[in-house]
Amino acid sequence: MKALALLPLLLVLIPVALGQASKPNSLPAGPPAAQSCVIVKRHVYKFGENMTRWHPHRPFDYVEGDYPEGYKWRSELSDGDVRDVQKKGGKVIMLRADYELADLEDARKQCKTGSAPQAQ
Repeated sequence: MKALALLPLLLVLIPVALGQASKPNSLPAGPPAAQSCVIVKRHVYKFGENMTRWHPHRPFDYVEGDYPEGYKWRSELSDGDVRDVQKKGGKVIMLRADYELADLEDARKQCKTGSAPQAQ
């Protein structure tokens, strides 16, 4: 009889105990996640380029970098795409259309250090 009286209590306490055991401990977090950083260059339009495309070319071309978590990869970015990346916590560094290797290396350093781009 006592076993039947304890059965409802066990049915309540066992899931609660299992739920507490599966909760992660509140340990300090590891190093913060690296901020996403995308390096883009201005697109140089060529005569007749948009005549052969369904959609006109967007003003920025992807060079390298990581988009924010959950953001779809794009090879061409519009002004709105750049703003969306920045809203999601990403950093966008813009290069000239005729950038050189030194410019790209400087942009890579800016991505790693998180410093603001300098005026050229």
